[in-house]
Amino acid sequence: MLATGSRIMQAVPREFHGLILKFQKLQEIGAALSAEKDLAALLTLILRESRSLTGADSGTIYVREDVVEFLENATAKDTLSRSTPFLVAKIAQNDSLDLPFKEFRLPFDMKTVAHTATCTMCPANRMTMSMRVARLLRQRLTPTDVS
Repeated sequence: MLATGSRIMQAVPREFHGLILKFQKLQEIGAALSAEKDLAALLTLILRESRSLTGADSGTIYVREDVVEFLENATAKDTLSRSTPFLVAKIAQNDSLDLPFKEFRLPFDMKTVAHTATCTMCPANRMTMSMRVARLLRQRLTPTDVS
């Protein structure tokens, strides 16, 4: 970590110090990501550090997973399998609310908000998706789930 009194920091205008420290933090995160072999720990690290860099109160990581179904009566002329894509919420973090998290899947096709938000990258669509996910979480949490 560069100290504020280092020659590099002294050579750069003060208004760029925060940016330099963020780039240094990204470099440290990159090294940590390269060293991590456990997927759950890797996703936790990615989410924690991205929230820290952006000042986000909460976040969720979704991973696309395909469920492949092999068709029994297919011949060489037919399609042998059918793939159904899903977005899977793998990890969630929230500093304001202490809610239990349970992995869940969302359909991922042309008719869903999840697909539209992911493929168009439109902030309004991402907000709609966030609201839908929040509604799903509330529906899944029954009074017996919260202790």
